[in-house]
Amino acid sequence: MSRRQAASKGWLGLFSRYAVVGVINTCIGLGLIYALMHLAGWDHFASTFVGNTIGVLCSYVLNRRFTFQYEGAQLSSFIRFLVISLLCYAAAYVLLHPAFSALVTGLLGSLPQSWQQSLIVLCEAGAYTVASFVLHRLITFAAPSSASEPSSRAARASDGHLGEDYDNYRSAERQ
Repeated sequence: MSRRQAASKGWLGLFSRYAVVGVINTCIGLGLIYALMHLAGWDHFASTFVGNTIGVLCSYVLNRRFTFQYEGAQLSSFIRFLVISLLCYAAAYVLLHPAFSALVTGLLGSLPQSWQQSLIVLCEAGAYTVASFVLHRLITFAAPSSASEPSSRAARASDGHLGEDYDNYRSAERQ
């Protein structure tokens, strides 16, 4: 297997783990969003902000430990996680909201308004998921840029190396 194929396989494995965490966050975040929108009568932006805030806290802990197995500094990675999550929130739920609203209304305008709102939020959640995975992998939980060992087992795996194979590779590389 080439290095590129191994790296691609590593990203697929990471995305699979990220997806499992995403299912958990979806149950928590979207459940809370829909409850706030439909049961409590909150508006779109307040309910998505609160639901995603709770989801982000769960997401950081699960992704740090389970998805990326990150062993680097907690505070700096949490700050990066928050900044990226907020940027992705703004992009998906604010900037893309008019486009998704127009798309859903244009294609499914005959549906009840509450269903349309739910589909719009679902589209926004999809955009948020893809953008946040890529940015968290490349920035939040990235391996250090120095020549030192990567700070997570997942970073080594996404480079196509695991455990002893990775250590043997690094040893041979230094010689």
